[in-house]
Amino acid sequence: MCFAKMHMSYIRRILHGTFVVNNGKIMLKPEIEQCLLGITSNMKLCTFVIKIGIVEHVMSRICRMYGSDSIKYCASHYRDPKFIDSILVILHDASHFDFSTMSYQVRNSMANCVREYKITNVYELHDSSFYSELLSMYYDFVRAKSNQSVQFQELCDFIKLSSTVQLAQMYHMILKTKCSTGNEQDNLQELLLQERGIGHLIYSSVFFGKYACRVRNAFRHLYSPDDKNPIHTISGLNVPYCVIRISSRKIIPKVESCIKANKMDFSVFVDDIVHFVKDTLYRPGEEVRVRKDISTYCTIVSNRYSTMGADIASSSLH
Repeated sequence: MCFAKMHMSYIRRILHGTFVVNNGKIMLKPEIEQCLLGITSNMKLCTFVIKIGIVEHVMSRICRMYGSDSIKYCASHYRDPKFIDSILVILHDASHFDFSTMSYQVRNSMANCVREYKITNVYELHDSSFYSELLSMYYDFVRAKSNQSVQFQELCDFIKLSSTVQLAQMYHMILKTKCSTGNEQDNLQELLLQERGIGHLIYSSVFFGKYACRVRNAFRHLYSPDDKNPIHTISGLNVPYCVIRISSRKIIPKVESCIKANKMDFSVFVDDIVHFVKDTLYRPGEEVRVRKDISTYCTIVSNRYSTMGADIASSSLH
């Protein structure tokens, strides 16, 4: 069993289970839309979160964690999803083999799409209202009754995971902006001496904010060959250590059990992660703290900056 193929097979299942392509356009399946409307009324945002989540995972698979920032986090794609839709059509049309292996044909088609739409390293930042709406929608799904089909519950968990990563980008921008101003040097030095995270200084929601950033970073560097991300073998399945690190203590016996029963799937990891996030968001006062962080983002990021560049220079998709 190959972890990467299992990962991409899961993403392909989400894509094909949620969308259809009609006349070259990607569209929500009517039955899926009806089910989602039973949970949230914000269908524009919900659809976007699913779409961008799929793209996020594909980008992690082809190790374009930095150059793809302008694809994954650009606010213009929310207003005008033509580029994201074009990427999804390419992925939807790909065979199971090409998708699961992220073949040269798929990567080449995506690279041509990036060139066609003239995607650059600079991306437009979301305003605070985007994150406020996102948090409200997130809680719609967190509080929803879990009496749906297995397939639809899998989509709901994917939406929660994608929402976590998008909110983590807000926290990342708060940290990036705050640390670049030079106004917090004394406090930062103190934190370093205490071996504490800088997030303790800036975030109101230390639990959700810190964990969300860990999830973002894990998927961002999921396939990065690094001493900090060694392979952890579980019953013959080679798993990147970064995904083990963000999972609960139950994940290893759970994976062992699923492999033994021949039922192992990437959704096992997703389910574990979103359950932890759900418990975090249910902490008393956590929603208030996250909304306070959204206000902080408005003050120190979106009120001062409209665009941002990638953390480091990007490379092509080839």
